[in-house]
Amino acid sequence: HTVFGAIGEDDTDSFMVLDNIEQGDAIESIEIVASR
Repeated sequence: HTVFGAIGEDDTDSFMVLDNIEQGDAIESIEIVASR
């Protein structure tokens, strides 16, 4: 699962999406995006 775009602190939809993704997978995706 890859998350495109920035995740705002007030963006409820973004947090709901992350909440539905497995923790390890979410962290991996964020690391991949951040390293680009």
